[in-house]
Amino acid sequence: MIFAPERRAVGRSFAAGAAGRSFAAGAAGRSFAAGAAGEIPLIAVHGFQFDPKSRRADNPHARLFPLWEQLFEGRTLIRWGWYSVPQSWKTVLGAWARGYRNRYTWAWELAEHEAAALAVQLAGAAGQVDVVCHSLGSRVVVEALRRFRAQSNVRRVLILNGAEYSASGRQVAELHPDTLFFNAVTSADDVLNKLGRFAPGIGGDFLGNAGMPPDALLPNWYDIRLDRPEWRAWADTTGGWRVEGDNPRSIGDHWHTYEHGPNWGLWRWLMGGRMSRDALARVKEGGRVE
Repeated sequence: MIFAPERRAVGRSFAAGAAGRSFAAGAAGRSFAAGAAGEIPLIAVHGFQFDPKSRRADNPHARLFPLWEQLFEGRTLIRWGWYSVPQSWKTVLGAWARGYRNRYTWAWELAEHEAAALAVQLAGAAGQVDVVCHSLGSRVVVEALRRFRAQSNVRRVLILNGAEYSASGRQVAELHPDTLFFNAVTSADDVLNKLGRFAPGIGGDFLGNAGMPPDALLPNWYDIRLDRPEWRAWADTTGGWRVEGDNPRSIGDHWHTYEHGPNWGLWRWLMGGRMSRDALARVKEGGRVE
């Protein structure tokens, strides 16, 4: 299984009525404005090891984005593809030639550059948007929101196996108190547990395998602790969702959060329509760390 990278298309935009070619959401030519009236579009940001110009399986349009379109069936999905250093001997040499220790440190910096482009698009969006991101895509989203400090038009963010530091997530949640952040946490994520030591920057725990510390009293942040038995029991009781964060039949199952079909109902519910205060309180209680 591969992570995912994609290269930004020049002139891409998801602002309604923006000049030039709108960023495609699914079918070629389908634009941000093509959604049903009142629909909130969903921006999808992949992680490490993808190239949207590739003719191989590491092109996120080949499998990943179509799978996410099935997951969020009925939503207008805006595919945010970026080049995140696919796996090959050429990219290993390319990383060394640019002064990086490895491909991951190169992709880590590219994610920050991509965040600047996403921040511009968020600032120009005509209405509310939701965001789903996986792995290193969480760094793109978190850093974009750090740059976009104005009143946020991002309604909800779903982070799957987030490869961004928990401290950075905390700062962004504080900057955007009106945005709801749902963070899937799997402490047994072998990829994050091993790759984390290669990540540059401030260091510390990752969102995807640690979540927020208990002292982070953020009313808009919800850790979904998929490998805690009490949380799985809560999900089953609440919605009949037989959720899993770790695949007991596999090693290195960093993609299980979205490949495990029974998780889909929970993700759809969290990213769906209006949620009452009671529903949000139950999510918070289900993810509480004692």
